[in-house]
Amino acid sequence: MGGGITMGPFDFSRFLATIIKWWDGLFLHIRLAQVKVIQCDHVAVVRSGARQPGNLVYPDTESLTIQAQLGVPTNAKVFPLLLLVEVIPPSSQRGFRLVQSVDRPVGNSSSLQFTLSREIGVFRTPGKWEVRIQLLRTNWLIGSHFFTVISETELNRDLKMVSGIICRHEEGARYNSHFAFVDTHTVTLSATIVPINYHVSKFIDRPIYIDFFRSGKSVAGKTIRAKASLVAGTNSLAIRVEVPIAEDHLLGIPGHYEIVLRLDRSVIGQIPFDVITLEQARKSVSLKNIELVGSKKQTGFARLGQKASVQKIDNIAVHLSFQTIYPSPFLKRLLGVAAVMGNNIIAFAEHNVIFPEQSAEIAVFELTIPEGIANDGSTRLRFHVILDNAVVGTREIIFCRPPRYCANNQGCLRPEAVRGIGEEDLASEYAEIQRAMRG
Repeated sequence: MGGGITMGPFDFSRFLATIIKWWDGLFLHIRLAQVKVIQCDHVAVVRSGARQPGNLVYPDTESLTIQAQLGVPTNAKVFPLLLLVEVIPPSSQRGFRLVQSVDRPVGNSSSLQFTLSREIGVFRTPGKWEVRIQLLRTNWLIGSHFFTVISETELNRDLKMVSGIICRHEEGARYNSHFAFVDTHTVTLSATIVPINYHVSKFIDRPIYIDFFRSGKSVAGKTIRAKASLVAGTNSLAIRVEVPIAEDHLLGIPGHYEIVLRLDRSVIGQIPFDVITLEQARKSVSLKNIELVGSKKQTGFARLGQKASVQKIDNIAVHLSFQTIYPSPFLKRLLGVAAVMGNNIIAFAEHNVIFPEQSAEIAVFELTIPEGIANDGSTRLRFHVILDNAVVGTREIIFCRPPRYCANNQGCLRPEAVRGIGEEDLASEYAEIQRAMRG
């Protein structure tokens, strides 16, 4: 006879236990599915215990605490909750893992908190890190959080100089300038620097290095270390440092110099300036313009062109405009102006002029027109401008008859004005005016 399958007696209790276990497991999964991260944040702390500004993790961070608020079920069977925390570096390489336990809370929310210390090495790797929180029983991802680590190099590159000036000291006074004299004793460097992306407090009291360059080459042994201070009420830093230069002859050679500010190896800004002699400053003074202003009691003042009439003016005033790229209260030139008619000097004025600004407007003198000047276009008056015995400019004016007025103030021809003038002369004059208007 063929064999058959022999079945033992049915074990209902075992079957029931299996069903209950399966049912409990199903409900446990349903309850575990309610676990999620509601909110997650982090707090970075420095060695003194103070919190880092913002949400960035700066190089001086001593510890980083992750705080997560969890939404959890009220059923006691899911507790303690075992959570797997994975901290993943920016390169997406394998990070490290922590197992955290969460006890049964009062209510339906709980919290998770853990701290990463400097010894772990997280703060040495800059970039965006990710914290993944998973349920250990199911490997379900219930939440994630990101934090960014800033490197020392990124921090150093963040500063930018927005203004910088050189102030030279001369005989107890200070002058903001883009140059210094070869015998200048001290200069003061003033600069304002601002961070572009990061918090200004991370740069306070950090050493700022100041290097001197001449014609693109570093001045050996001349690097100054300074510290920046916070400008009250702003997001900027100020540097102010006095540099004694006479004792080590730093600026004893004329030429183009440059001050470079840097934080570690990152350049913050450059301030160019020149080192010059007093003679170079004197030679930089140039005459821009000679303006002649005529005056008469009845008619007042008027600027003069190339021609003038003795009937229209009684006096001529000379106004001069100068400019220099090296202004200084110690820049002095001997200025002279000579009025020459023919081969004779009819007036002369001379005095010392100081050029403390880049431009200077000087009224030299007022010349009274001599009597008996021919008014026929043959008399020429020249004004020569002299700086330290060298003529730097000349302006000439020709005396001639005033224009003949053929009309009254209403534009009507006056018979006495045109008496003796033929029609042909008027026609030729009209044609000349038309040609002039056509350009």
